[in-house]
Amino acid sequence: MLGKLMKHEWLSTWKVPTALCIYLGILTILGCTSFVSPLWQSDNMVVQVIAGFSIFIYILSLIGICIAIFAYFVVRFYRNMYTDEGYLMHTLPVKSWEHILTKGLTFFIWSLISVLAVFFSIFSIIFSAALSVSGINWGDFFSQLQEFWPEIMREFRAFWGTSLATTIILCIVAAICQLIFSILMIYGSISIGQTFNRHKVMASFIAYVCLNMVLSLVRSLLQIPLLLIRTEQLDRFTSVSSILGPSFWMNLVMNGIGIVVFYLITQIIMQKKLNLD
Repeated sequence: MLGKLMKHEWLSTWKVPTALCIYLGILTILGCTSFVSPLWQSDNMVVQVIAGFSIFIYILSLIGICIAIFAYFVVRFYRNMYTDEGYLMHTLPVKSWEHILTKGLTFFIWSLISVLAVFFSIFSIIFSAALSVSGINWGDFFSQLQEFWPEIMREFRAFWGTSLATTIILCIVAAICQLIFSILMIYGSISIGQTFNRHKVMASFIAYVCLNMVLSLVRSLLQIPLLLIRTEQLDRFTSVSSILGPSFWMNLVMNGIGIVVFYLITQIIMQKKLNLD
């Protein structure tokens, strides 16, 4: 049943985020094509104004696409679980954790796809612009980069205290945990809000704001002893990881605890405190 539920959720949601990603792809292709053309090297005032306006529209589009995909899945979760549609969803022979997993996983996958698409788009635009204005022979550049790569890696390890591969893996793990934490925090806030008899959307928003404030306060209080430790370590600096490492692991642990807590809040309310309109 879980597989069928996942398939139905994916087929019901793929159109909107796919359309937004295609729109981003079109913008990226147009941007790359424009940057490699000689038109962008013109000193004409009109061309410069158009270039500035185009970059502004591009940045707004990046922000808008991320917000639109995020909002789409948040609204879908609320409508499916806690409005009239919830009567049908909660009568299916499916457990509450399967609903949470299905919707959370779909939300997570599309959020990840959108983030990767945005990063790829930005990299493509920057690379095209650099290729257009620098006049660098990229073959020679990558050849020299390959030659100096071992030395770059040694300097990176000496400065950061870890290898580049380890740093990238830890950053990916932290980003994934943060994304899961954000999704489940929203689910938990929506679930808390729906326990109210009136103004459930407003209650969900207030719950989200209050939870954010409490978590920010807790993180700040926990950072105080770590800040004192970092201040002492600055006098005997060895690597960046020795200073930032404790904060990194503290945030990772807090996100892990938050994931469990907000999942339990969502599941318990779905099972025992359901209050549909």
